[in-house]
Amino acid sequence: MTHPTRTSSPARTPGLDAPLLHVSEEPIVNTIHRRLPDVLLGLFMLVLVYMCFVPFDLVRVDHLPTGPGYFAGLKIAPLSMRDIFSNLALYALLSALFCSALRRREIGRFLAILAAVTFSTILSVAVEYGQLFIQSRVSSWIDVCANGLGAVLGAISYLICESWFRAAAREARNDARHRWWLAVCKAFVCLVLVVNLRPYDVTVDVVRTGAQLHETADFHPLAAWRALNQKFSIDVAHGRVDDTGHLARLKWEYAVDRLVDILIYAAMAALVVVGLDRSGSRRWADLLYAGCVTGSVAAIITLIRAFLISHGFDASHLYCALIGWAIGGLLAVVCRAHSLPNQHSAFTVSGGVALACLGLVALYELLPFDFSALESFSADRICLMPFKAHFNSKPNVAFYDLSGDALRYAAVGAAIAWLLRLGSKKSWLRQLLATMALSTGAASFFEFAHLFMPSRHADVTTLLLAAMSSLAGAVALRWVCDMRRTLGVVVADDLLTRQLIEGATYQPLPSPADAAAPNSKQKVAPRITRTGYDNDTT
Repeated sequence: MTHPTRTSSPARTPGLDAPLLHVSEEPIVNTIHRRLPDVLLGLFMLVLVYMCFVPFDLVRVDHLPTGPGYFAGLKIAPLSMRDIFSNLALYALLSALFCSALRRREIGRFLAILAAVTFSTILSVAVEYGQLFIQSRVSSWIDVCANGLGAVLGAISYLICESWFRAAAREARNDARHRWWLAVCKAFVCLVLVVNLRPYDVTVDVVRTGAQLHETADFHPLAAWRALNQKFSIDVAHGRVDDTGHLARLKWEYAVDRLVDILIYAAMAALVVVGLDRSGSRRWADLLYAGCVTGSVAAIITLIRAFLISHGFDASHLYCALIGWAIGGLLAVVCRAHSLPNQHSAFTVSGGVALACLGLVALYELLPFDFSALESFSADRICLMPFKAHFNSKPNVAFYDLSGDALRYAAVGAAIAWLLRLGSKKSWLRQLLATMALSTGAASFFEFAHLFMPSRHADVTTLLLAAMSSLAGAVALRWVCDMRRTLGVVVADDLLTRQLIEGATYQPLPSPADAAAPNSKQKVAPRITRTGYDNDTT
């Protein structure tokens, strides 16, 4: 009797709780996986330093300021609670990431705290002295002290919660090993929270904002849509924008944002139903549970946004979650009831999702479709200096714009990489280069089209973000695919496991007497091979 062969797992680990150091056959993916805290630390430092120098209104400084109220060139400014809270939060996160990177290298706790606080303080002092050359910034020792205190709190908090983080990571790996789609749903919920709450500009006067919210909150689904006219009038009165297509762009962007919200919550509800994967009448219970998840996430986002300066209260987010839950949950229930999708249809659905993602990005880049004649083309509307568009801009506005472009083109990179993965037989590195080239080409086409739109302008910064973000999206997609394959349940290919699982019986080796006896069947032991085993005579 010949048993079916077994293939080995792509990456075996010493134990279920051991960290995975090798998840892919690609060195780039493995390096990023092993150095993920370092990558996050580097990205956060770049964003932090960039935001500290926005709006780049440079001024010449011949000597350090002196006089009353100054010490060593920095001002001893009065307390500003908004600056103190923001500095505490930013440098606490920076210090926690630095501690995580050091502890990954098995550095002691005390040395990790000391190094994290020292590094954060030096960076803070350097940034404050650099802000002397920014006209709209105020360099203050109060900020340095707040940054140092935030670094201490962040390092200590991370080390206190370090064991909990490791236990949560082990639990997440075990959960992903047995219930992959449910683990993906949990990660997707966290990603939705992080993306929808940017740029994290929380108001300081929470009590006053809450009182205004209680008095003026409008739960009509079109309340924010109607308020766009008032917002446009205020922007024009303050000279922030002109009246050339800006109101139409505001309305188009708002409509596309709500469409994206519906699709996001539809995907969330579908992931919940697919992740639970129960049959019979429990499917409808899973649908109700998916509604609770999507409704809770939408309520949290709506409530927190009411205390964010860049957002405010908008009840339409709740209605989008309700519509998305109905669409995604019902589709997932119907597909599960009919034993769909199979492997071929799953690839078809995923390819359709990737094409829809590309279409949404194209729609966002080309709205409000106010194309004019060729006479409107002007070289003055081309920004060839990277990040110059954010000169004289608010930090939260700059961060929101940059992060929005990065997220859109990361989605474009992931979508193109997935389509190439389905339809191309080229090596992954060639697919990665093709993904970057196609994403940058699409961004170039959109920026060229912006030259003929009065409400838009062309910016080379978008091309740089498209190249880097598409690379990040394609690598993240490959990491997720390889992680899923690596976290598959490893089957121990030995004789005892076969006896327990398949009911195989042990057949002893023939004795010399049995071998010499005529007309007797020889019994042989199973033969173990690399891919499986059989009990044929060796």
